[in-house]
Amino acid sequence: MDTSTPAELRDLFVTMNVLGCPMVHIFNDTTCHNAMMKDLNDNDPKHQEYMLLRELESLLEAKYPVGNHSLRDYGLTDPFDCQYAQESHARLESHRDDYFGWEDEIEQYGGKISDDLRQCEDEWLEYEGVHQQEHLEVEKRIWKANNSDV
Repeated sequence: MDTSTPAELRDLFVTMNVLGCPMVHIFNDTTCHNAMMKDLNDNDPKHQEYMLLRELESLLEAKYPVGNHSLRDYGLTDPFDCQYAQESHARLESHRDDYFGWEDEIEQYGGKISDDLRQCEDEWLEYEGVHQQEHLEVEKRIWKANNSDV
């Protein structure tokens, strides 16, 4: 184990699982377990455990895409059932209202902004119309002034 990288150990673990070797006891062995997640740098052991399970699951899917293998098939915990994932899910659920429910308010402000833009556009067109009308009046006076000598 000292000469193998954590990635190689994870790969070997998945291969041996698929070949039918009982690997749960190796996963539960602290030394082997720590060797497989040595490169998963994180101070939170629960998160490290989650990352290890995700790595193993991803290797399993990459190496054996046919047959829908899952870690549960080999006696291991599904990454989304581990303690870290459950706690993360609970934290997200507790803050659900902080992140959701803004749709009505956004729609209300969006509608107000649209109304404000339409009003500005209408005012601009009205201004342009008045300005064009004034401009036409000035042009008519200039034309009359220039053509009154004729």
